[in-house]
Amino acid sequence: MALNFPTSPTDLQLYTDSNSVVWQYNASKGVWDKYPSKVVREFSGAKLILSNDKGLTANLLPIEFDDSEYDTEEYFNINQYPSRINIKRTGYYRLNFQIATSNQGTGASYQFSIKKNNTITLSNAIAGPNQFLYYDEISLLYAGDYIEILGLDTNAVGELTTNSFFEIERVGFGMGVSTAFNAFSGVNVKLTSDKSLTSTPTSIEWDTTTININADVDGNVYWSVNDKENILIYTNGYYRVKGMLVSSNSGGTNSYQLSLRAAGSVLETATISANERLDIDEIYYFTSGSIIDIQASNSGAVGSIKQDSFLQIIRQGI
Repeated sequence: MALNFPTSPTDLQLYTDSNSVVWQYNASKGVWDKYPSKVVREFSGAKLILSNDKGLTANLLPIEFDDSEYDTEEYFNINQYPSRINIKRTGYYRLNFQIATSNQGTGASYQFSIKKNNTITLSNAIAGPNQFLYYDEISLLYAGDYIEILGLDTNAVGELTTNSFFEIERVGFGMGVSTAFNAFSGVNVKLTSDKSLTSTPTSIEWDTTTININADVDGNVYWSVNDKENILIYTNGYYRVKGMLVSSNSGGTNSYQLSLRAAGSVLETATISANERLDIDEIYYFTSGSIIDIQASNSGAVGSIKQDSFLQIIRQGI
């Protein structure tokens, strides 16, 4: 018996046939796949690169890339829009950029801006010659959106080297409560002001979130203003823990002690000095009910954790 699929389906629409088999529509490929299937697990992303150093003008203009290392879903159209990452399916995306400046230019003569649809600024930065700039964030993007990096050098002599790249990866769809692989579930907590430390290890109280989407339990989120230091896990699974902790200019050598914990047990510990940064990027298996926090202290009770610091936990699979 022929399957009678719905006409004009929408992306990710589900359909149950007469044999109770569930199908899901993949708009980017124009096909129906059995649900769940490999379509909800497949990698989707692109990485744009420069094959030669790219000169900048004194005007803030989109940076045009000339090649891609991979592109699974036609994010990049080199002939029509060589500066853009184009979004075809609504979802949550990790945007990862590296900007590498040449030895040309002076002082802070380089300026960069990451924009969505040429109107919404995601980030601005200033740099000098021979510097690296990084951007790594997760954003909810809609079909039809596009992302660009704009740059200039006030002297009109600066260049971007071939170490620069522009990378995107879809990390999930916003489908509400679901343990399917395609349902995005994660949180990004950050500080909006410096947090003073004492000599006693104390959990960092985060100020706000940029994302806080829990696809596991309806009506619950990972982080709450009523419990600022803790991130609560609702479902067993593998989670990517990514973070950055920046120390202030107060305190001595190796005076900062930092510990990432789950359910009170230490997962990782590190010691840093004043004006240093600790980066975290690991995958862990967490059980339901686990509380994730970071404890910090300074042996001289004079330091602080800077407001640039953040902690991100994204479910990778169940």
